[in-house]
Amino acid sequence: MAEVIDIQPAVDASNALRVVDGMRLKGLVQSSRTEKLDKLESYYRTTQHAHKLYDWDGHMDGVDPVPGVPGFDVPISQRRPSAQIDIARQIVKRLTSLTLGHGRWPDITVDGDPEAEDYVNELVRQSRLQARMVEARNLGGAEGSVALTFGFIDGKFRVSVLNAKHVFVLEWADRDELRPAAALESYCYTRLVYAGTEEKPKAKKFYYARLWTQTHEVVWDPIPEELAAAGGWARVVPSQSVRHNYGFCPVYWVQNSPASADVDGESDYEGLTGIFDQLSYLASQTTKGVIANVDPTLILKMDPSEGTTIRKGSNNALLVPGGGDYLTLPPDAVRTAKEWAAYLRREAEESSQTVFTDPEKLSGNAQSAAAMRILYMPMLAQCDVLRDQYGAGAMVVLLKDALAVCRKMAQSSAPEGPIRWTADGRRIQDRPVAKLPPRTREEDGPDGGEPVRIVEERTPGESSEITLSWPPYFPDTWADKKTAVEAASMAVAKKALISQETASRAIGPMFGVEDPEKESERMEAEADDLMARMQLGGPEPSMTTEELFGEGPAPREQIEGDG
Repeated sequence: MAEVIDIQPAVDASNALRVVDGMRLKGLVQSSRTEKLDKLESYYRTTQHAHKLYDWDGHMDGVDPVPGVPGFDVPISQRRPSAQIDIARQIVKRLTSLTLGHGRWPDITVDGDPEAEDYVNELVRQSRLQARMVEARNLGGAEGSVALTFGFIDGKFRVSVLNAKHVFVLEWADRDELRPAAALESYCYTRLVYAGTEEKPKAKKFYYARLWTQTHEVVWDPIPEELAAAGGWARVVPSQSVRHNYGFCPVYWVQNSPASADVDGESDYEGLTGIFDQLSYLASQTTKGVIANVDPTLILKMDPSEGTTIRKGSNNALLVPGGGDYLTLPPDAVRTAKEWAAYLRREAEESSQTVFTDPEKLSGNAQSAAAMRILYMPMLAQCDVLRDQYGAGAMVVLLKDALAVCRKMAQSSAPEGPIRWTADGRRIQDRPVAKLPPRTREEDGPDGGEPVRIVEERTPGESSEITLSWPPYFPDTWADKKTAVEAASMAVAKKALISQETASRAIGPMFGVEDPEKESERMEAEADDLMARMQLGGPEPSMTTEELFGEGPAPREQIEGDG
């Protein structure tokens, strides 16, 4: 275990701090870009209306309306919906599930280097990379961009997800490849502090700042708002600094959908927030009308000059000359509202290339993998882009860099540095090293004896040709396989359209056969082995006599194994 200390490090980070010298942190954090990304994220978090002070009836929170006294009209856009439809979150989750969800995580291989492949997959397991990539995809889908970073703490590989609205790329190592040379994570937060002799704490704003360069990582203590508004905070506020010795900035910028002319990519629901608001407003107003409909207002047809005020509900009445009646909501109004809501929802689904299927229709009409692929075609086209962005564009690049860092660490004789605690409870390490657990494998024992279990240290190998093999979005069902086998058998036997080898190559992948020639050799070997068993000791117990000898009776001596 590395030593854990919390003192100011003796690390010269003065050159790394040049990128933030004179920077006014408050203005950076409150930029228009941050506000835009924060608004997009709020639709994914379902908090886009949480800041509104008025409920759907137009009443201010915490203020009871005065009976009989009309209030001023609050615009619908300033009211908090009572029936919120959060389709934005559904769009993001569905695209993430189809891209990186259950059964859709890729196999990670290193061509021609089994040691490097084993090492990389251990890094993936140790960092829980699949969970991190799902988190990154959700944030990137909501905001249009996301950032990743990695590090080693006490030998353990870690991957962290950074919210794009809090990350600012200060310098680029390669703008076209989105490789930062220096990046800053910063945001404003509120904490309670005691001032002087006051008994109660007061809320005060502070700023968080964390910097990555090609040589150092720096984390500052909480920065007071007055210092964040000035330009000299970086050298005034205490900080913790470490040298990572990577030779590059370990921050990876990921665009959700490519946008070469902009730093941020496109959100899953780019330009659709207005439709989302209208859906919530429509649902809230319809719900309000339906609830009011079961609590009708009595109309008294009498002379209004006798005096009345506008009142609603079963305990009140409207005075109108000529008799009395109950006022209810026409059924057509609710039906029209539902139809319009369905139209808006279809527009949102088509614009976001997201497919929302009816489970009842799906179970009856789309059972085969081919039918599913046709049904989800627009969504699969978008997921192909997401696989490239988050797979080859992010995950492969990160793992290649991590593998190169581990090789550099393995060749270095310098001892690892101390671990330092930051003010927010994070741990960063000076001159980290990688310590992966050993691997175990089995080898055949001497003279065909029991297998021998061997424990050996993992090595990062030499190759960096990392490849992702993505599984199919919808694997073939047994019905698909049966249909394909029957069609291939007819083409070979009855129609003589294709050869046996061509049929095997076409059908093999459906059963996980990568090399049809080797599979044919195994089949011949199994047939020879079965024949030998039949001649020496009778048929296999799992085989029926009909399978071995046809429908007719088998010779008694062969069944009983008497020769």
